[in-house]
Amino acid sequence: MLTRFLLLLPLLLVLAAPLSAQSSVATTTIATMRNVSGFVEVRQKSTQKSVSGRNGRLLGLGDIIKTGAGAKATIAFRDGSRVRLLEKTEFAIASGGEQKTKARTFKLGLGLKQGTLHGRLKRQFQQVSIRTPTAVVAVRGTVLLVKQSGEFTTVHLTEGKIEVSNAVSTVELNPGQWLPEFQRMDDLAEKRALLPYKLFLRTEQYEVDLSAKDPPRLVLSIELGDSRNRRSLARPGPVLLESNFAGVVLPQRVNLNERGTVRVPFTLKPLPRGAKPFDGLILISAMMDAPGFEDVGAGTLLLKSTPTGKPQRFLIDPRTDAIRSKE
Repeated sequence: MLTRFLLLLPLLLVLAAPLSAQSSVATTTIATMRNVSGFVEVRQKSTQKSVSGRNGRLLGLGDIIKTGAGAKATIAFRDGSRVRLLEKTEFAIASGGEQKTKARTFKLGLGLKQGTLHGRLKRQFQQVSIRTPTAVVAVRGTVLLVKQSGEFTTVHLTEGKIEVSNAVSTVELNPGQWLPEFQRMDDLAEKRALLPYKLFLRTEQYEVDLSAKDPPRLVLSIELGDSRNRRSLARPGPVLLESNFAGVVLPQRVNLNERGTVRVPFTLKPLPRGAKPFDGLILISAMMDAPGFEDVGAGTLLLKSTPTGKPQRFLIDPRTDAIRSKE
């Protein structure tokens, strides 16, 4: 789905827009804070007071989240979307909620006044806009990074497709492309480029049986490399690992070494007794978890859960990490 960047008034004007007259926690809570580290502050719209950010903190419409130096936090929305805030970021939940439509849909209006965020947004039945002091990105199911530093905006795209506009030009971004440090009057066609680097993930086994008594312990290899030829890049830094499946137990802290690589063990919990067999794809994603890595795209790895039946073989495209079954 195409999305657009449009010039807007400063974020403060966005936040001044009227919200629902009901400001109680029960009626406005749409997100929860997770994976909080360092000093994080929440300015609550409902109480007009500032409270400390912590794991499990409920967030509502109009709340503003600020992360201090070295601090980070994940905002988990009700529809399953997640936004990761890095240090020295000011972020707002300007609007949002479930829409009264035939299909169940969600609409989120988010604000980024300064700092950096990673977004992993649900693909189905969702509309999201992220506003900065000079631009807005309207997305529907995508993985992206947005950074606001003074008058400069940087955007990179890992999944999906977006259309970016400023005062003088419009361009379309495809997965693996970015716009580094653009301003209102820049020619975006000249700014658009291939995202230079990417995280590559692999493991020794891509098929797991969650119905087994003792599911295997696996090792995840992560490598920072050139997006064109996968050549390793010697660049250390922290990595955040996430999964769409609650049974995946991933390490809390992961750091690329001086060679830009790391190997970490992870496990999969067996399904509870009597649970319905899970026969589907398990996604594991990795993204750089610090400022200064705006030129590095997120990486993904897919595991196939096959509780019963004939074992399957899979083919993996080394250029895109796409995985498909081999009959």
